[in-house]
Amino acid sequence: MHKSPGCIADARGSTLVEMLVATCLLGICMVAVATSLRQSSHAMADTVYRQRAARLATDLAEILRGVSTMTVLQNELPAAHDCGINPCSATQFIQAQLSVWQNRAARELPGGTAGFDVSRTGEMPIATIRVTWRAGDDQPGQHRLNIALAQ
Repeated sequence: MHKSPGCIADARGSTLVEMLVATCLLGICMVAVATSLRQSSHAMADTVYRQRAARLATDLAEILRGVSTMTVLQNELPAAHDCGINPCSATQFIQAQLSVWQNRAARELPGGTAGFDVSRTGEMPIATIRVTWRAGDDQPGQHRLNIALAQ
């Protein structure tokens, strides 16, 4: 068989085109992998923030169980008291714990805030605990927990 010079040139050109196509496909795949890694790191951070918010809400639920229902319903918790230095009453101790809890929310979550509201549904008072934060993409995150308070 006789090869013409044009066939060799065509083979070299098609190999170059194949390499360019392969390089473009590799670049597209690398961008897809980088995007996937970014999304998974945001999802993991969001999961960590949600776990922290759930733990903070559960901690406040335990604190509220130590407060009399009438005190919570009337929002008559006293100002924060330093129970580490000075002796304090049970109510002052609870208020100090609430202050520590709010500071933890601000420290453990980006833009973290925390609070609670109490409403009465029939005979049973219900506390709604809210923990909010700002996620990395400025989407607000929120965790709510409702607990029934003992009479």
